[in-house]
Amino acid sequence: DTDIQSVDEELLKSFIEKGREAKRINFPYTNKEEILRKLSLMDKNSQILNAGYILFSKEAKLEMQMAIFATETKLTFLDMDQIFGNIFELIENSENYIRKNIKWPVNFKSGSMERIEIPEIPIEAIREALINSIIHRDFKNPKSNEIAIYKDRIEIFNPGEFPEGYKPEDFIEGKEGSMPRNPLIANTLY
Repeated sequence: DTDIQSVDEELLKSFIEKGREAKRINFPYTNKEEILRKLSLMDKNSQILNAGYILFSKEAKLEMQMAIFATETKLTFLDMDQIFGNIFELIENSENYIRKNIKWPVNFKSGSMERIEIPEIPIEAIREALINSIIHRDFKNPKSNEIAIYKDRIEIFNPGEFPEGYKPEDFIEGKEGSMPRNPLIANTLY
């Protein structure tokens, strides 16, 4: 029961521009209703689908819990945060949280004093893990997505299970392709 007015038009415009630059979207921005229809995020009665709401609504309140732990266990917090928003806000804010809380060793160019900061984990890998965590979560489950940063690793969790009859190894070994739990969200973020 979400009105189209809740859709963040600037976010939608920016999304279309980025999609066009990446050559994944071949149509220009016109208006909210037409774009949501083209993205299959609105039904024939002009109602925004749940996927459209959690992707583009200013009112969406998905939750991400984030914490930094002092040891390799969840006993002592060094920091804890909780954010709410639509999918794009969660991705941006949680990526920024991780960026601020990982190690960035400094190297110098040979024969120069120019610093090169290299994150201990490639930012592209972090972004991919965050996006996959959100795409494949079970939105019917009231538990939120979580990020746990330890001295030796980062764990990104979502409330969701592997498709029935499959094990994580099936996907790790490449025996199976992607099976998006939320295809409209997966297609949009693609």
